[in-house]
Amino acid sequence: EGSVYILYDNYDLEWLSDETGNSNPNITSINDFVSICLQSTSMISGYIRYNRTSQAAIVPNILTLSSILNAIPLEDNDEAFEQNSPKLVFDALTEFDNFNALNATSYVFEKYGSE
Repeated sequence: EGSVYILYDNYDLEWLSDETGNSNPNITSINDFVSICLQSTSMISGYIRYNRTSQAAIVPNILTLSSILNAIPLEDNDEAFEQNSPKLVFDALTEFDNFNALNATSYVFEKYGSE
């Protein structure tokens, strides 16, 4: 366990070095990182099924649920399924069918607002 940093470009490596003194970090691909997370049942409860394209307007709500449920949002064709068999903890394609951002926000607040 430890900290995770996303490296988008060379400025991020410079920033990481300036902030932590680490100029040669271990690099893990996103697919390997997701697999590691999915295998750690002490950290991750499973996954949230969603579609990034059709549900673009409610991705912030899906990410909020991800935090609440300790789950990773994955699309049906995600490479993570090739190495893992994660537990489905929330099906956003079904639960949020035809939801706009207001509907999704209301749902998340009403269902999880007290947690």
